[in-house]
Amino acid sequence: MKRKEDLVNNGDVAAKKKKTKSRQNGEGTIYDKVVKKKRKNGEEYELKYVEAQIMINNKRCTKTFKGKREASAWLQKKREEASKGIYIVSNKVKFKEFADTWLKDKEIEGKKETTLSGWRLYLDNHILPSLGSIALKDITTEKLNSFYSEKMGTNSQRKRDSKTEEKKNEPISPNTVIHFHRIIHNILNHAIKHRILAYNPATACSKPKAVKPQINILTVEEVVKLLETARLYNIKKNGEINEKVNQSYYPALVVAVYTGLRRSELMGLKWKYVDLDNGILTITETLLQITGKKAYQEDDTKTYAGKRTIAVPSEVIEILSKHKEYMGDTEYVFCNNKRGTPDPHNFNRFFEKLLVKAGIEKHVRIHDLRHTNVSMMVLQGVNPKDISKRIGHSSYSFTMQTYAHIMPETDMKTAEKLSELLQKSTEKPTEIKG
Repeated sequence: MKRKEDLVNNGDVAAKKKKTKSRQNGEGTIYDKVVKKKRKNGEEYELKYVEAQIMINNKRCTKTFKGKREASAWLQKKREEASKGIYIVSNKVKFKEFADTWLKDKEIEGKKETTLSGWRLYLDNHILPSLGSIALKDITTEKLNSFYSEKMGTNSQRKRDSKTEEKKNEPISPNTVIHFHRIIHNILNHAIKHRILAYNPATACSKPKAVKPQINILTVEEVVKLLETARLYNIKKNGEINEKVNQSYYPALVVAVYTGLRRSELMGLKWKYVDLDNGILTITETLLQITGKKAYQEDDTKTYAGKRTIAVPSEVIEILSKHKEYMGDTEYVFCNNKRGTPDPHNFNRFFEKLLVKAGIEKHVRIHDLRHTNVSMMVLQGVNPKDISKRIGHSSYSFTMQTYAHIMPETDMKTAEKLSELLQKSTEKPTEIKG
């Protein structure tokens, strides 16, 4: 359609706009465009272009070209994007801006605050300093691969040394880089839903291979040493209570060793779920501390299988009974010094100091007490299915995979017992009647 030069007339421009707004989604047109300009000497001249317009999602999209061929190709591309629902509404949004939008949307969806705070930590400390200022449209698979490579093996200063209380450097593991990738992939997928991107460049990334976390198991002798050190830490040599130490820590450590509870389950245990008469603990709630905040989140157990009852021996019930008598009427079993909500991070710090006092040089976490509890049950010949049920795993197969490295030791003991049985039988052969 040839446009006349007098389209610059205000009335004609208004008519043109009115007509454009009435177009349906995907409808467009191409027309000539004339721009009048003046040179420095006052001489007037004209520049002729071709302009393409298309309506997508009630929004007019316009672009100017030198020739009709380029304009037609652009218009066809936009029509295809509109028909497939992948029309890009913006190409200037920065990664940091949209990451904030993603977090807000995830909060609306009901994601737990502990999960959100973990994501924020990864974004603020690692992802945004490298990718935050880049426009979403400029993020490529190559840039993401480069980011992952740079992060591999670099130092993170999140943790503190238990001896000096100073921040210590720890190499970023492949598993942590995989967490970065999952967050980035999720954000870019969200951008596709918002029609800011047409595809996700993270899909084609080369992720590092996941490394199975190292499980450090304490020996029986080390467990006994740890408990004895904790008891002396809690109670003075003259039998008096050490008021400087949280009185919940020693009984909490005992329960952790005997039950293999997760830290969140241990800290979330309330007296209403403790049956001292029958020696049973009911696990139905957890307590998590939000990263970087003195705030706590009560929640259900990690999985449905996590809701369970656990029998504990008489010596543990005796310690819990004395603890209840000393602490008085509190909601949580292992409360803080003010009889209030426990502080999971403080319990971690106590445990790290305890390892030093006990002379245990292994790198052991509180969660490793759970692994130690399982290993002791395995070595005692407890049925793996019973172990899986007691520790609250979602499946028996997961238990077998997690503790497969312990099984050969028990399998050897089984083979030795079988050999012993068969040897005794061959010493006194029974008569076989023909």
